[in-house]
Amino acid sequence: MEKDPVITLDQNLQQFMASTYANNRNYFSREMTLITDFGDMKQRIIINQPFRPREPRLVYVRKGHADVFINMRKHVLEEGMLAILPVNCIFSVISVSKDFTPLIIAGNVSVMDTGIVYDTLLIKLPDVEKHLVETFFSLAIEMLNLRSPKEKAIKHLFLSLFHFSTELYRQINDIVVGEKKKSASERIMEQFIHLIMEDGGVRRDIQFYAKKLQVTPNYLSIVVKKETSSTVSQWCNRRLALEAQMLLKASRNLSLSEISDMLGFHNPSQFGTFFKKETGMTPMEYRNGKEIPLGEAEEKINS
Repeated sequence: MEKDPVITLDQNLQQFMASTYANNRNYFSREMTLITDFGDMKQRIIINQPFRPREPRLVYVRKGHADVFINMRKHVLEEGMLAILPVNCIFSVISVSKDFTPLIIAGNVSVMDTGIVYDTLLIKLPDVEKHLVETFFSLAIEMLNLRSPKEKAIKHLFLSLFHFSTELYRQINDIVVGEKKKSASERIMEQFIHLIMEDGGVRRDIQFYAKKLQVTPNYLSIVVKKETSSTVSQWCNRRLALEAQMLLKASRNLSLSEISDMLGFHNPSQFGTFFKKETGMTPMEYRNGKEIPLGEAEEKINS
């Protein structure tokens, strides 16, 4: 019998997080991370710095709210909301409320028969389901205090919560769609964003995306402008700039010339001109710029 494919928590990231955050309220194993104490993480999360998770994450907001960007679209994670962040989505934090209290799970999860590691799911939980999700987490937290073996049990509890979340999302989404069906332009826009996230914005010709979506370039241009007030080219440029930001910060061993080549520019000068236009900084200014941790930004706001 073929084994379920799995996504494994990146080993280097796992070791870093465990050494930095592990305490009696945060659990780390070879395949699982459960964070119930968000306080220490505030000093590690950098405001407006995009990053790409290498493992699926589930975030449940117990209190407060956070303004975030997920795949180039702004969202508010608020109290009672459940969010599934898929592998390789692009995520950044803009701000959080002082009382923001999330519970976060990341780690191994089967992708058999689900799309949970491919799609971003944001669910505003009804009261009954909210109670059930809190029960899931309460059980996991209680299990952390057991002396007996618990890693497999927590892993299956984690998987069960993912399946519950995706089924709930489908149920709620069917109700919404039943009340108001998505228009053709809305569906095309969703597909366009999916393509541009996969492509990284390196392909910036409208003909490429139009062909993939089986529409004419003119129709795609009209749809994107209508749905977002931005052009296809602007979307591609923003996506490419995001990719450049992540490479400049996360891959400091790469030279500007190497990054320029990776992103399809003819030379570093062309890359620098593009990056400055999109972000207001040169690549080196961005790479060497002061990083503002979430906790530090919060202290300034509340002082």
